[in-house]
Amino acid sequence: MNNKRKVIIDCDPGVDDALAINALLLKKDIEVLGITCVGGNRPLEYTYKNALRLVDFFNSDVKVYKGVEPLSIDPNIKTSFFHGENGFGDVEIPYTTKNLSDINAIDFLEEMLLKYPNEVEILALGPLSNLAALILKNSKAFENVKAIYSMGGTFSMGNITPYCEFNYYFDLKALDIVMNALNKNKVVFHMFPLDVTMKVYFDVNEFTFLRYEGGKWGNLVADIFENHYLVKTYQAIGKTFCVLHDLVAAMYMFNSELYDEVKPVKISINYEGEKRGKMSQEHGDTNIFVHKEVDSYKMKEAYLAINYDEQVIKKYRNLNKS
Repeated sequence: MNNKRKVIIDCDPGVDDALAINALLLKKDIEVLGITCVGGNRPLEYTYKNALRLVDFFNSDVKVYKGVEPLSIDPNIKTSFFHGENGFGDVEIPYTTKNLSDINAIDFLEEMLLKYPNEVEILALGPLSNLAALILKNSKAFENVKAIYSMGGTFSMGNITPYCEFNYYFDLKALDIVMNALNKNKVVFHMFPLDVTMKVYFDVNEFTFLRYEGGKWGNLVADIFENHYLVKTYQAIGKTFCVLHDLVAAMYMFNSELYDEVKPVKISINYEGEKRGKMSQEHGDTNIFVHKEVDSYKMKEAYLAINYDEQVIKKYRNLNKS
């Protein structure tokens, strides 16, 4: 009998998506049913290819599914700034199409949710376009989701406008559809906004550690982050580190004790004027939970422990003591 947790990764890789996908593909108690892709960090034509690159890299047989184009988009958004033209810091990684499904992501989501009601968890790492399209097609199937873990939103400073986080702002129509559905039904939704994700990052010392101790994967991680993201972060805010946004949402799935305990809230979004996309929250009778705290160091150590043995982890601990 297969007692593994059933998970679908909905993503827009994206350098930080790569770490989250890596964690779930290697977790032995997780069955990744599939990877559904959406446009976000780069257009869909790039993101599904990057997902294929990762499943090939890890010799995985997990299928990749192309999703929908954004339901709405601000044409002024420049998506290559932090992630490079190809979405992986312009690092060239080979891929094949052997794991590319001819089934579209929305049909796949619907099929899995009807087949496994209240068993499937969704890790949503990009704009919510695919989930919104599913709701529009079959809202009853969406109600079969066990839980969603979403990287997106902000209740403080934005990173695409002064008030908004990129993933949610990228497709505000999709956000509206999903939030309306969540405010009405009891699907469990854990949100990881910039308020918490900005607290977790690899700095230049940690990237050097990955180059010396991290093997093939560690060197690839250093390449895709340092080649573009690290440079742009420094140019934008003068910091020599890279925030691990999507990994924060992924690691909650198996290390929730490292995060804050939160109460249910109702989410409201402003869709008009200068503050378009600004989010607010109030206590409410929902299953929506917004996280704002995490033990950054222990979370990163837990992530590395998925990939490396105790000897490497001891060296990482020593790095952080120095």
